[in-house]
Amino acid sequence: MKNDFIEALQQWGQAKQNFQYADPEYIDIAIYQLKTAEEKLSIALKEREKGEI
Repeated sequence: MKNDFIEALQQWGQAKQNFQYADPEYIDIAIYQLKTAEEKLSIALKEREKGEI
């Protein structure tokens, strides 16, 4: 499932960009999305290290 890692990495990149350009009224949403994307990427990295991806 190499695609899972790549997808998680892309989602993290998009969330990071959204956070950087978020209007003040949407910053809480951007933070939530970034934290979620970071957690998905962390899980994907752990799976990759185990050889599951």
